[in-house]
Amino acid sequence: MKVVVGQCPVFGAAAPAALPTRDVFDSIRATLREGDVSGTPETTLGPLPVVSPDPWGLPSLLTPIQAFRWFVDYGGRPGSAWINRVTRVVPPTPVTYSPFLCAPWVHAHVMLMVASEDEMLHANPAVTRRAFESIPGPKRWVDIADGHFGLLYHPGARFEEAAALQRDFLVEQS
Repeated sequence: MKVVVGQCPVFGAAAPAALPTRDVFDSIRATLREGDVSGTPETTLGPLPVVSPDPWGLPSLLTPIQAFRWFVDYGGRPGSAWINRVTRVVPPTPVTYSPFLCAPWVHAHVMLMVASEDEMLHANPAVTRRAFESIPGPKRWVDIADGHFGLLYHPGARFEEAAALQRDFLVEQS
């Protein structure tokens, strides 16, 4: 059985105007699986920092202060091997790629844990709701407090809550 658990999923800042046909979706999937995803100057952003203490003076991919705090706190731990550098490539596809476009083609049991106060632009809860509604088959929506990064702080009550919800969902599906 296939199972998907999404923690504060990122479906985009806005929903696409239309969902793709099966042929367009298959073309996008082929590009991402087997095509050239190396990018061009027009489709590549970076390299640049993932986070910055001053995203206006030193631009970074993620700008909310919550992202900076989490990555510095957890990425900065001894042994993490995290490097504050990223290159984002969105390869050319028949329609501009968005994870939202994949939702109608997900054939798995799905649980999305969504932070209604998500501070990340591309984790818009309204867009996530629309994507969720287009997923066929068994699915569960879970509201979670404390924003995009809140459930990632370990140890902590929100982390334990999220872990228990995910564990229970996975056990139910087995």
